[in-house]
Amino acid sequence: MRNILFSAFIIITGIFQGSRPEHLLVIGDSNGASAIGWAVQLARLRKNSDKILNYSISGNTIGFDNLGQDTLNTLKNIDQYLKNAEDSLKVLDKILICLGTNDCKAVFDSVQKQIPENMERLILAIENYPYVAGNKPQVILITPPPIADDSVLIAKYRGGSERLKKLIPVFEEIAKKYGCQFADIYHPLINNFMSLTKDGIHLNEKGYVEAAKIINNTLDKNQNSQ
Repeated sequence: MRNILFSAFIIITGIFQGSRPEHLLVIGDSNGASAIGWAVQLARLRKNSDKILNYSISGNTIGFDNLGQDTLNTLKNIDQYLKNAEDSLKVLDKILICLGTNDCKAVFDSVQKQIPENMERLILAIENYPYVAGNKPQVILITPPPIADDSVLIAKYRGGSERLKKLIPVFEEIAKKYGCQFADIYHPLINNFMSLTKDGIHLNEKGYVEAAKIINNTLDKNQNSQ
């Protein structure tokens, strides 16, 4: 995913009646950072209920220095993300994590075993952060979308489909282990994936809408169960 300058921004401030809106922080990669990405589509679906702060960065990983840049390593930046988010939103209710596509690049093939460990370290960093407001936000772990077969991909992503396929059940187990909500966009999108992607890695607008609907349903189920 192409690296772009990172800027955090509030996507939306909802119109609320009575109760305080939930404050959501999104941590993702270019599928979240896109101007038509899933985070923007989610904000449209939740425009009357939530305030969403999007910290997605093109090229972002869970725990690798992608392109040699530590700014694309979420583990190295998570404390600053949380501090900035608290400064902006004051209270964090939920943190949505959708990372892993860039961790599956060919350059990281030999260190794939580190990915689950990095995800666990990321969740623990979020759980153990000293939140000023005193509350601990709920983590929603979102699978990356599928990756296309090698015949469609440029060289740096080849082999990514098989790498990601192995990670999906591991991510689900990690979510269960730490009590995270789990939003699976991988399996619902995989059968028709080529109609939902522009290049085998990034979703198109239709794909972003579908992904946002799945994530939105997960959030609604979580709220209804509380």
